[in-house]
Amino acid sequence: ASLISALSNTPFVPFWTPGKHASAQGGPAAAKPKDLVRLTPGARALYPLFGWQCSDEGSPKFPSAPFQDEAILDILCRLGTHPALSSSHILERATSLSALSTQPDLFNTRTGWCQAILSYLGEHSSLTSDAALVQSLRRLKWIPTLAKPAGYIFPWHASSSLEAPDHLLMPTDIDLAGSVYSIVDSRLTMSKDVMSCLTLDLGPSSAWVADQLLRIVAWHASNTSKEGNPRNEALSHTLSRIYAYLALDKDGTEFLSQVQD
Repeated sequence: ASLISALSNTPFVPFWTPGKHASAQGGPAAAKPKDLVRLTPGARALYPLFGWQCSDEGSPKFPSAPFQDEAILDILCRLGTHPALSSSHILERATSLSALSTQPDLFNTRTGWCQAILSYLGEHSSLTSDAALVQSLRRLKWIPTLAKPAGYIFPWHASSSLEAPDHLLMPTDIDLAGSVYSIVDSRLTMSKDVMSCLTLDLGPSSAWVADQLLRIVAWHASNTSKEGNPRNEALSHTLSRIYAYLALDKDGTEFLSQVQD
């Protein structure tokens, strides 16, 4: 135990941070095992984020070659190397994404970077079970939103290019609330656990769906079309989903009763 403790606190492992070399940072050429993070495919996917507007304090330290062998990494973890990036690392990178609203030239990369964070969260339950991290991620504007789909004929909810999970719905909810609420970029994928911890699995409230219905009715009143027009097919499909949703919801049933009266 004393040997493990001594090795854990001895700076003998060459390290690097994405986009930087240890010697170029003015720091030591080696780090203590307990100050390192295990290198994984998920961590590699986050390299671009750690190389962009990242402070030295926010940059994780990874073991350099030849200390990237899985067997050696197992030993380093026994000596205190962290199996995953810290909550502060993830939050800082998500926060950096929110700055993209002022970086138009980086808009095309934001979805890939966001996906890297979502995937990493899905691979490490220790992060999704961190209540403080999850609460911060829910309120932070770091998730790319969906632009109005070409085939969506109804009014579209105008939103910023990045939004907080607390103010987003999944693409499967477009028919139910696309006119009244922001939608997650459809190119993003996430595990059920991540979707749940970010509260993206809750779906729209009956009030939002009822509002969607009213807006579609108003739109239809000013956009009449001939029988057989594809618009009528889209209208029929969307209304069917809305009525089915409201009929299954107590508040929605009350709303439909009021409309019928």
